Amino acid sequence: MNLFSLLNENELNKYTYLKNYKAGDIVFNEDGMCNYMGYLEKGSIRIIEITYTEKEETITYLSEDSYFGDILIFSNNPIYLGHAICEKKTTIRYISKNNLLLLFQEKPQFLTKFLELISTKALLLKQEIKLFKHKNITDRLIYFLNNQKKIKKSSKIPIKNVTTLAKVLSLPRPSLAREISKLEKEGIIVKIKENNMLYLLLK
Repeated sequence: MNLFSLLNENELNKYTYLKNYKAGDIVFNEDGMCNYMGYLEKGSIRIIEITYTEKEETITYLSEDSYFGDILIFSNNPIYLGHAICEKKTTIRYISKNNLLLLFQEKPQFLTKFLELISTKALLLKQEIKLFKHKNITDRLIYFLNNQKKIKKSSKIPIKNVTTLAKVLSLPRPSLAREISKLEKEGIIVKIKENNMLYLLLK
């Protein structure tokens, strides 16, 4: 959902601005103040945290057509919960809180779409909480794939690679790899490799 498609060129120039990043650039840091909502026009971002034992943990990945700061910016504690690092060349469109409020007043359809956006995100967060309540590896993996199947309206789920999926599911990579192989032998899932991307097909 591209909220900014509702704006004409003059409105985009008036209320928003673009910023380009290189691979490895930091977009924001944990505990930093969220003053803008960002929209990824191209590229990808990895959100991480550094644990007490200085271990790097991946919280999530953001790809093209993703937002960040949309929920935080209007909270009573708008502090980022992790570090955001660009995985490749990335272009982000930013809009400030004040400009968002102006657009809400001037363009009711923009406000409606914004509310749809954050409502959908709230639902996804609840689904994520449900995901991590599944302690069994099989249950967690199948729940994730079924959920992605509904979201993407396709049984063919892109996962990039097993290492990335293991981080998303907060599971040890070797254990997840064994589980995928077991489910593949049982005919429950199929692994497909296309253009350096790994897909899992849920039957």
